[in-house]
Amino acid sequence: MFDTKIVIFPYRHEDYWVFDYETIGLIKEPFVSGMPAIIDALAGDIPNADKGFKLLFSLVPFSEYQAELIWVKEQYGGNWYSWGDKNLEGWLSPPLFKYFSVAPQKIYCKAEPMSNAMMVIFPYRCEHTWVFDDERVGLVREPFVSGIPQMIDILVEDIPNAEKGFKLLFSGNPFPGYQAELIWQRNEYGGNWYNWEQKNMEGWLCPALFKYFGEAPTKLYCKAEKLR
Repeated sequence: MFDTKIVIFPYRHEDYWVFDYETIGLIKEPFVSGMPAIIDALAGDIPNADKGFKLLFSLVPFSEYQAELIWVKEQYGGNWYSWGDKNLEGWLSPPLFKYFSVAPQKIYCKAEPMSNAMMVIFPYRCEHTWVFDDERVGLVREPFVSGIPQMIDILVEDIPNAEKGFKLLFSGNPFPGYQAELIWQRNEYGGNWYNWEQKNMEGWLCPALFKYFGEAPTKLYCKAEKLR
């Protein structure tokens, strides 16, 4: 893990920066005691960062990192770090040890727009259409409509029992193994139409798209996978 970049997706909730990482038991985990000011500085140039952004961090320097956080002291089970360039200090709570066995001497980090991130939702069938839940952004049984269900039918045609749930990966950038490249066509009724040129299909993505992107991406790349 020492040479690996780790990724989390902070967002604003009730005036705090928080993040979820369900696989290690963290839901709406807040940043406190100086860390919000550090995050404000990191994400200051990202439009709609309060809706979510990508935060990369590592123990070793990586290309275009923004901040070098240097260990200062331990307190109350957490650890204080200093960002010397900004004259800021922040306290990282004990969940730091969910990622590192000991408090690192240095942490390197960078904030990026969500459009550069790989995101995942878990659609399923409900009342004759495809829907998904994402409580992190306030969506429950959010339906796909207007051409998108037919696209999903094709994406999942090789996934057994997909109607009970599957994994849908999507990003504003290409990634290995993507199935569909959706190209932006036009705005309508607050949502956006996309064309799957390879299949000669169009579908409308509702305004919930902006829960994941600050603006409508010119291209969307996606892939369906079975649940493990």
